[in-house]
Amino acid sequence: MPATVQITPIILCGGAGSRLWPLSREDLPKQFIKFADAPSLFQNTVKRMQGERAGSFAFEKPVVATAVEHRFLVAEQLREIGVEADILLEPARRDSAAAILAAMAFCVDQKRKGLCMVVASDHAMTDVSSFYDHVELSLKAAKDHIVLFGIQPQEPSTDYGYISPGDEIKTLPPVHRVNKFAEKPTAQVAEIYIAKGYLWNSGNFICSAQLLLAEAEALAHEIATPATRSARALRKGDDFIYLDEPTYLEAKSLSIDFAVLEKTSKAAVLPSNFAWSDLGTWKSIHAYLEQDEDGNASIGKAQFTHARNSLVLGNGSLVAVEGLDNIVVTVTSDAILVAHRDASSAMKPLVEKVKRNYPDLLKRPKP
Repeated sequence: MPATVQITPIILCGGAGSRLWPLSREDLPKQFIKFADAPSLFQNTVKRMQGERAGSFAFEKPVVATAVEHRFLVAEQLREIGVEADILLEPARRDSAAAILAAMAFCVDQKRKGLCMVVASDHAMTDVSSFYDHVELSLKAAKDHIVLFGIQPQEPSTDYGYISPGDEIKTLPPVHRVNKFAEKPTAQVAEIYIAKGYLWNSGNFICSAQLLLAEAEALAHEIATPATRSARALRKGDDFIYLDEPTYLEAKSLSIDFAVLEKTSKAAVLPSNFAWSDLGTWKSIHAYLEQDEDGNASIGKAQFTHARNSLVLGNGSLVAVEGLDNIVVTVTSDAILVAHRDASSAMKPLVEKVKRNYPDLLKRPKP
């Protein structure tokens, strides 16, 4: 029987979720929100990364990379589900590359064996067994490659980046080489991508820490060097691990895709069909929830008449929608959003306007 591969989950917990304002706030991003007392997306992610596949792989103690201001949220939600983790604190936002590379350097210094798997804390996966099947399929290739999980598209979405898979690596089926990465496209271009067999870039990948650090040092020295140094000069508190601030701040702010994955020859992609959503838009939340015969979905009290394909996220009060299609209504104690359900691209300028005129509303109301 082959040896069980140890995998350290690196759970990225730094997103602000601004496209989902007013539901998501700076001090309570979407990964920490609980709907109707259900576990948060972060808690579900942690629990998903606690399992194992007998004789194949086992997930080890996770590393959670998060912002300093969210440390108590992370610690409390971990305590609620009874899971221990190394909580690695970023002193400032530097996008995903610096956080991932610092976490990888931490794993190397801690002599973690096996592989590391980078996952977002705010994604939904409803079929864990299928997800484990794909992790198992990635293991052989991940010894010498950075294996990305490319999701088979359900529609020509403009909300995701894409990966063009190349030829299957003959010694590592069903893993493919990466032809190219493509950023979020227009609707017309997305249809072309689908026709050509492109995959959604889920942002989740598995590899050895040493491999990613070596590639990053060669391709993004200005990020890899300070990120690695910040991990080696870290300070441990009672419950948290603080990356060294002066060195971390030297790192350029850039995503891991732009910094390393789009440049390295070591990238590979595993076409994946497990149920997945990044829940980053109102449309994706609408698709994730159970819908009535007219395609309407809600959390909380809602009443729909002559309405279709709409979403209501309430806050105790009844929300009634009459004669409107494809809208979202989000109600919190201090703000109400009414928007087109597909208006994710318009949320950024809206939130910027709220920031200028009502800056207090970017955070939760004070008790």
